[in-house]
Amino acid sequence: MLLSVCLLSIDDLCSLAHPVPTIVVVVVVTGASDSKNYWMHAARRSGMVNTEQGIEINDKSRAAAARIPPFGTNSDTTPSLQKEREDTTPLVIPEDKELFEDSSQYLYFLFSHAQRIRLTASEQVGNRKSLRLGLPGFGCRYCCQAGRLGLSRIFPARRRTLPSKIPDLADHLRRCTLCPDNVKETLQQLQTENADKKQTSSSENQDNADVSLLAAAASTASHKEREFFTRIWSRLGHGDRPEPADDC
Repeated sequence: MLLSVCLLSIDDLCSLAHPVPTIVVVVVVTGASDSKNYWMHAARRSGMVNTEQGIEINDKSRAAAARIPPFGTNSDTTPSLQKEREDTTPLVIPEDKELFEDSSQYLYFLFSHAQRIRLTASEQVGNRKSLRLGLPGFGCRYCCQAGRLGLSRIFPARRRTLPSKIPDLADHLRRCTLCPDNVKETLQQLQTENADKKQTSSSENQDNADVSLLAAAASTASHKEREFFTRIWSRLGHGDRPEPADDC
C-alpha cells in the first residue's frame, strides 16, 4: 500500500479545506514546553478529524471547531483563578509617571496593560517546574480577564531579572489577539521613541567633553528605572521572601 507523507507548516495546517494525505508529519521546533499541545490545538481548531480514509475537514468538523476557544484559554473557575481575574491591584499608579518626565513613558504604558497573577499548579511544568506554587508574576491584562494561560504570563523570581522580562511582555501584547489595535500602535510608538532617546543620549555622550556631567545624567536615569522596577516588584507582592535560584 502506498502511503503519502506531507510536511505542513502552521499556515498550511490552518488553511486546509479538503481531505489531506493519510499521514501528516508536522515538524515542531522544540523549545516551548507546550508547543506540542499548541499544534494539536491548532489542528482541532482548523476542523481536522481522523477518519478511516485519513485526516479530513468537513462541514461538521468545521462547526465543532468554531466552538473551540483560543489556545491557552482556561475555563477553570477555581477560587485561585477567579480571585486572580478579580484582582484590580494596579501595577502602576499616576505618581509613577514622575519618574519618566524627562524620558519616554514606554515602561509606564506597558505595565498599565499588565495584571498581577500567581503561578498555578497546571503551570508548574518545563522551566517553571521548580517555581513555587502561587509565585507572583505579571501577565497580559486582556488574556488574564479571558482566562488564558500560557506565554502571556511571566514569573520573574528575582528582582534583578525583572527588566529582562520587559521584551517578553511587549512582544506578547503586539501579537495578542485580544489587545486593542490602538494599544498596540501606542506601544510601538513609545517603544520606538524610547529607543531613539537612548540612541540620541549615547551619541551625545560621544560628542560632549563634559564626561562627568553626562555620567551623572545617565546615573540619574538608571536610578529612576531601578526605582520603577522596585515599585513593580513590591506591588507584585514578593515582600521579603528569599529569592529562589531559578526564574521564568
